[in-house]
Order: sequence, then C-alpha cells, then structure tokens
Amino acid sequence: MRYRIAVLVLVPLVLAAAIPALADDLGVTYLNGTMKSIAENASGTLDTTSTTTLQLKANQTQIAIPYSAITTYDYKEENRFRLGVLATIGVSLLKARSKRHLISIGWKDESGAAQTATFETTRDRARGLVSVLDARAPQACTGGLPWRRPHE
Repeated sequence: MRYRIAVLVLVPLVLAAAIPALADDLGVTYLNGTMKSIAENASGTLDTTSTTTLQLKANQTQIAIPYSAITTYDYKEENRFRLGVLATIGVSLLKARSKRHLISIGWKDESGAAQTATFETTRDRARGLVSVLDARAPQACTGGLPWRRPHE
C-alpha cells in the first residue's frame, strides 16, 4: 500500500518537473534556407532558454543563431493545399482547411554573410517564438504579422 501511495505522489511530481523543460524547446521542421548542414524537411527543436542565442537542434547538428545578429523575421500562415474555386467551396462546406504556420529568420553569421532559415510549426509555437524574438531581437525588422496593429 505504501508503495502505491509513493508512486502516486512521485509520478506527478516528476512529470511536473519535466513539463517546463519541454516547454522551452519548440518543435519545428526546417523547410529550407542557407544552412547546408541540415537537410530540408528535417525535424528539430528551437531552444529559446538562452538569452543570447537561439539554438537549432536537428538530427546531430546544432546551430547557434545570436539574437544580436538577427536582421529580419517573419510569420506567415498559408493554406496547406491549393485548390480550385469549386473544390475550395466544397471542402470548406465540409471542414476547415488546414494551415501551415511558417517562420522565416534572417541573420548575419560571423563572417558577415547573410543566412536564412524557414521553419514550420504550430500556430501557438510560432506566436511564442515571435514573442521571444520581439523581446530578444528588437533590432530586427518584422514582416506584417497578422495579429498586430502598427504603432502609430
């Protein structure tokens, strides 16, 4: 009986400790860009815990992107599949169309060469990453983000 109680108490504590550690890694898919060491459509994570660099981990490769070197970032939402007019009407009557949430980041590497990467992720993770970039890379210009109004 004591063993069961101990397990019922310890398992939630271990899970509660593990969840915040997982929240800092954003699951992404590297679609394309100038990083030749990572294959296109490779799954990976973006680690935002550091205050100085954004860490991309994909397969066995790790790439550090300094926040101070980021020059641009953009968030786009687009339809996953392009359909004709009649097909779009038919599909939209039956179900919502699926969307892709893309984030493009541009930066300059140590040698001054322009680098770029485009990632696909979920909407919530994309918005979270944009919030991190807003806070840690304020010098970067952003594209037209759909949920924002320009400051006037």
